[in-house]
Amino acid sequence: MRRLLLGSVTAKVLHDMTVPVWTVSHLTGIAPGPYKSVLAAVDSSDEAETVVRAASALAASYGARLRLAYVLEMPPVDAETAFGVYREDMIAAAKERVAEIQARAGTDAPLAILDGPVAAAIAEEARRLGADLIVTGRGRTQNTFGRMWSHLYPIVRHAPCPVLSI
Repeated sequence: MRRLLLGSVTAKVLHDMTVPVWTVSHLTGIAPGPYKSVLAAVDSSDEAETVVRAASALAASYGARLRLAYVLEMPPVDAETAFGVYREDMIAAAKERVAEIQARAGTDAPLAILDGPVAAAIAEEARRLGADLIVTGRGRTQNTFGRMWSHLYPIVRHAPCPVLSI
């Protein structure tokens, strides 16, 4: 199943390795470093602090700008459901959670709260910022089977630049 999502070798490495993995799409054709702009894609998992620390250290070592992105996947609004009234509360909660992570990680990098499908929103933000690298987690807090359905594979597939998964 993983082969259908990303490619057998890449998917196996991302799934099985416990060390950071640098992945580049065949579409980008970009070599590693030097980086000028690093985008850390974070969520509210325990893994997010590790992602922010790694992205911050990497950005500092290259003298690159660091930006954080958190994606809210809002359900589609239809006549029966209106989640729009909760949007501001969800944004405030996300900002509060990321602020806690930033405080523990020792960074005050700017944060963008994005809306939409995770992979597409991260790819668009990376393009908008001119990011040279996306740093993200792998969903280690999920069980082995659940990781296959994490957002990592689509982020790697849609990224306009290399992705370092922690």
